[in-house]
Amino acid sequence: MLIEVASSREKASEYFQKKDLSSVEPFTILNLDQEKGKISNLSEFIWDGTQKHFRKLDKQQPWLWSSVTLYSPENRELRKQWFRRFLQVNEGDLTPESVISFHSGTHTSDNSINIIM
Repeated sequence: MLIEVASSREKASEYFQKKDLSSVEPFTILNLDQEKGKISNLSEFIWDGTQKHFRKLDKQQPWLWSSVTLYSPENRELRKQWFRRFLQVNEGDLTPESVISFHSGTHTSDNSINIIM
C-alpha cells in the first residue's frame, strides 16, 4: 500500500479517504511533506480496522504514537499521559539523553504497555 500512496498523484489524505480498507489490517501512517529541506506539512492517518482517522499535526509540537494493533485505546491514552508528564518535567530542556531515558524507562509495572524501546 505504501508504494501505491507514493506513486499516486493524489495527496495522501485524498488517497486514504477514497481507499477501501475493509480487508486491510489496522495501521498508522505519518505523512511528512518537505519543501527546501523543511517540514511543510505533517499529518497522521490511522486505520483502526473499523474507521479512518485523519488529522493535520502541528509540526512544531512533540508527538507520541502507540500502535493501534498492540495497545487498547485506554493504554494508548495512558501512554500519552506519561508523555505529557515527561514534557512537563523537561519543559524547555529536551535533550537526546532525556528522550532516550523516556523511551527506555519503565512507567508502570505492567511491561506489556511500557515504552521500553
